[in-house]
Amino acid sequence: SVCYSNSNVKIIGGHSGLLTGKDGATHQALEDIAIMRVLPNMIVINPCDYFQAQKAMELSVKHFGPVYLRGYREKTIQITTNQTPLEIGEPQIFKEGRDLTLISSGPIIQEVLKGIDELENIHKVSVELINLPFIKPLNPEKIISSLNKTKKGVVIEEHQISGGVGSAVLEKISDRVSYPIKLIGMNDSFGESGDYLELYEKFELSSKHQVSKILQFLKRIS
Repeated sequence: SVCYSNSNVKIIGGHSGLLTGKDGATHQALEDIAIMRVLPNMIVINPCDYFQAQKAMELSVKHFGPVYLRGYREKTIQITTNQTPLEIGEPQIFKEGRDLTLISSGPIIQEVLKGIDELENIHKVSVELINLPFIKPLNPEKIISSLNKTKKGVVIEEHQISGGVGSAVLEKISDRVSYPIKLIGMNDSFGESGDYLELYEKFELSSKHQVSKILQFLKRIS
C-alpha cells in the first residue's frame, strides 16, 4: 500500500542479518532485501557502519517516497568517516585492485576486509573492494568498469543468496558483461541463536570461509 501510493514512509529494520546473534532465527532478517527491493518505488539502503547509517537516515528524510533502511543491533567497526560521501544509487570503491572485483554490502564488510588482507598478503590476489550502500536504486557503471578490469567478481552478503545483493548486481550487469561471478551468502537456511562471530563460522560467512570459497572459485575459472 505504501509503495502503490508512493507514500512518504520510512521503514527501519532493526534486526538485520546474523548480527542479531543471540536473539535467534525469529529475529534475524535474512530475506528482507529480497522482499523490499521487488516493490516498485521502494529505495533499499544497507549501510556498513555508524556514519553511513547516519547519512542514510538524512538522505531518507530528504527523499520523498518509500525507503527501507536496513539496521543492525551489534556494534560494528568504523569503515567510513563523517566525510565519506553517500549518493543515492552509487556504489563506493573502498579499495582498488587488479585481480578480483569483490562486492559487498553492510557490516559484513568488516569480515570481508579480514579476508582481503589474507588474499593479498598470503595468496597475492589484488582485490578491488566495492561497497553497495544502495541495493535499489543501483547504478552499475562502477561495477562494470571494475569487472572490465579484473574479469571476475565475487559478491559477499549477510542475506539469502536468493534475491539479495548478488541477485541485484547480476540483474543490473547481465546484459552488459559476461564475466564469472561467485555469490557468497546464506544458502537457503534460517539462522539460529549464538554469538554472531560463531554464526559467521557455522554458516560459512567468516573471513576464513570467504577466502576458501574465493580461492576455489579462482582455481575453477583459471
